[in-house]
Amino acid sequence: MKKTFLYGMAVVLSACSTHHGCVECANKADMFIYDMAEQYIQPEVQVTVSEASCPCQNFEPVEVDPCKCSLSSSQEVLRPRIREIVTEQPRRNCPAQNQKINCGCGECNVSVLPVVQNEPAEIVPAMPEAYELAASRAFNRFVKDTFDVYKQQPNLLLYVKSASVQDDDLPDGVSKGVALFKDQVLASRTFALTDDKNKKDYVLDTHVQWFDTPSKTVPAIKYVITLSDNKGKVINEWVEIVKKAENYQKWL
Repeated sequence: MKKTFLYGMAVVLSACSTHHGCVECANKADMFIYDMAEQYIQPEVQVTVSEASCPCQNFEPVEVDPCKCSLSSSQEVLRPRIREIVTEQPRRNCPAQNQKINCGCGECNVSVLPVVQNEPAEIVPAMPEAYELAASRAFNRFVKDTFDVYKQQPNLLLYVKSASVQDDDLPDGVSKGVALFKDQVLASRTFALTDDKNKKDYVLDTHVQWFDTPSKTVPAIKYVITLSDNKGKVINEWVEIVKKAENYQKWL
């Protein structure tokens, strides 16, 4: 109520001083306005923060190396491998010449022979089924893609090289895959195989290595076969990736 009354009186006195030139009304209007300002207008509060207490004064910028950021954000290449823990059957050491083995007569001196405790060993098992699967898949594509080659001339001589293994820790058995490929070539009657590399018309190379990617979590093998002519010109190449099923011995 008081606020409304003061505001109304200030308007009336201000109007009176404007139209009639009344000095007394003008002074009273100023007094009312000053009173209103003093009671209802809050003064602005000035907050001063000392430089010593301001945390921004002691802030030190951190330099970021963009190269390190890009490396840390990159995904690590996963390299799962195949390992097995095996333990051989314990064996007995050979007895010394002065030791006798109980023959059951009851008169022999019995000597307890020490038993050798064999510690578990980690090995890379042979898995020829992986290479045979890859070779069969590659052969199906090989026969289809080389149709224009062997249809022109029957009994072209194909020399199949031994496989090139590019990783030492690959499972054994790659020779089984090469042998299966050769058997399938003979059965298909597309090329004639030869063991004399000097009489070859075409050469087949096989390369095997691990296939490592950031996304895979199981061992995978890259099986590559390359067909070249007798001058070394590459005709075609076929790549197969086989991976081991999780928690299972099967290859996919």
